[in-house]
Amino acid sequence: MFQVLSLTTLLLICVVLRCHVRSDDFSHQVVGLRDPSGKAGRAHCSGVLATKSHVITAAHCLYKVNKTEVHYGSKIWGSTSMAAIKKVNIHPGYIPKRLAKSDIAVIELGSALGVDNISFKMEPWRNPRPGQPKCFLYGWTNDSLTKYPVDARHVVEMCTCLPRYEVARTVCMYLSHGMKLKNCSVLSGGPIFCGENIVGIFHASYNPFTCKSVFYGSGDKACAASTECHLGMYLCPYIPWLSKIVPEGIPQLESCSATWILPGAITTAMTLVSMLVCSM
Repeated sequence: MFQVLSLTTLLLICVVLRCHVRSDDFSHQVVGLRDPSGKAGRAHCSGVLATKSHVITAAHCLYKVNKTEVHYGSKIWGSTSMAAIKKVNIHPGYIPKRLAKSDIAVIELGSALGVDNISFKMEPWRNPRPGQPKCFLYGWTNDSLTKYPVDARHVVEMCTCLPRYEVARTVCMYLSHGMKLKNCSVLSGGPIFCGENIVGIFHASYNPFTCKSVFYGSGDKACAASTECHLGMYLCPYIPWLSKIVPEGIPQLESCSATWILPGAITTAMTLVSMLVCSM
């Protein structure tokens, strides 16, 4: 009796205080894409459910691929279910093997999937600071679904080698604690979540020392060194296009304010001030 009363009391307190349990794992929304002409029984790319009927992924995952399968419902590839595809939409501005050139696509499914708790929240980028929500890259690595902690930023200082107009459309990521991605081709199109917000999808990589870009197609391609910078397509600027294909489920934001400019501007201003002070 005491246990029942204690549980009831706790529930009442929780209701009064408006307690809620917030999940920070979005693995159930991640799907695997398979090219039937490729290796049997294995994914060649990843994607994320924006709604029960729409998958967002990278355009290069579908470019020149005659047929694609969408697998969902499990973290183990052999236990997934396959969904029928109605239509594939590749962004009209996509240019193959070019950084930040609209590498984004939407797959319309034939029917709604039985997947609950789909969360597709967005807000204008705010660079994470200590104590703020952590960022994770989700995607398939051959036969299993994986979640990688990443240090994700939307600033010029972190996205070395990229001009500002490309930084405005990308999220730059480095793996935490010197980790290394297992298979970047299969991770392509996988979502990047920071807290409860989706911020981008895995797009490409480059060497920050040589500025040499690495692009991924439908074939296997291992990732390079753990120091490699990985890029995601920043989804916020693509809301108008996404909303035309996904009429419900895409957040409507008044602005995708280019907060990426501020850190660089502040740094430049501080440098100029220091130079003036030193010259006096």
